[in-house]
Amino acid sequence: MAWAPGGPTEWGQSMPKTDKRVFDARAKLRGEDRWLVLAISADATLADLHLALLGAFGWSGRYTDIEKAYRFELGSTRFEAGRGSRTALRKLLDERVEFAYKCDPAGITADCSVVGSYEVSSRRHYPKVIEAHQSIWTQSATWKAQIAARREYRDYERRERRVVSRRTITPSRAANSAYAHGFFSALVAGPMAMPTRWLQRFLNAEHDSIDDLNASTRAVMTAYNKVADHLLAQREQFGNETLAIAREDADGTALVDWHRGFLDAMDLSPDEWTKFLSRFERKDILSPLALISQCSEDLSKREWLADRSLRENIGRSLGVMTARLWEAYRGEPMVELEFQEAAPCRVEAKVGRNEPCPCGSGKKYKRCCGSMLRAV
Repeated sequence: MAWAPGGPTEWGQSMPKTDKRVFDARAKLRGEDRWLVLAISADATLADLHLALLGAFGWSGRYTDIEKAYRFELGSTRFEAGRGSRTALRKLLDERVEFAYKCDPAGITADCSVVGSYEVSSRRHYPKVIEAHQSIWTQSATWKAQIAARREYRDYERRERRVVSRRTITPSRAANSAYAHGFFSALVAGPMAMPTRWLQRFLNAEHDSIDDLNASTRAVMTAYNKVADHLLAQREQFGNETLAIAREDADGTALVDWHRGFLDAMDLSPDEWTKFLSRFERKDILSPLALISQCSEDLSKREWLADRSLRENIGRSLGVMTARLWEAYRGEPMVELEFQEAAPCRVEAKVGRNEPCPCGSGKKYKRCCGSMLRAV
């Protein structure tokens, strides 16, 4: 049966993606006696076949350096310099098809042909060398290429993550920063942590005088109380606050910093947060944080935050998420979280500091809604 671009001519179209076939391809080095029969999945790509042949013939080196340094000639069609790297073999090969393979950097030129195809129940153990010249060790040759390539790719991913981490590891911790807003949002919305545990991270290491230290402390607590007041009296508009943060820059750095601050605050009381979140029937309440985590850890996904519409949707969702957490932690009824004029503040009856909190949490008022943080 002749090969034709787009698939075997007998069917006139590509095999379905559920194709479980395996091709046996015989490859002989041009001008040498060494040969082998390589079994490879029909769903593998030309790039996979390239790596498999390199490993099968014992080539060693950096696979990322010659990732696209191959040439396949199938009939009158030539694939080289990365062309067709994602094309599945099921679209190109069939029994008795002959093709040539060449990789100049590795010094490999081979004449190849498909000598058989069959279906298997699992393709997990492919590609592999099933028969070869006596100088080729069939048990590990192909896996050597696959493992090396995957190891290099994992190293590449780790390097990219470190680059991103360096960009976000030390966000601005000024009292009016996105990091501080996220940090205070988590403190106010969920389990509380006393200022002695976190205040220092927002203060400069050195101060010229005690007055400077007091001024810095007042600025931090003012920022904290601003978040607390907003959630207490106007939480239906809290999405406006986080939306404004999302609009601060064009690459989403402010959102990543807000996300980092929120997680750092949660880390102050991990057990309490775990217990609190276990009460939610729907476990996706923190999905805005999860989305930012993907963007901050994966350099390619970080580009998503450059999209203004997505960035603003995430920013608004962070505000809604924080307000819902605040309501759930205190057993408050939910309010409509829309962009509207703030509702009039409710005037609550005066409650003693040591009396039970009227929100029904079971805590003393000073430990709950009347947090001691307001007295600092």
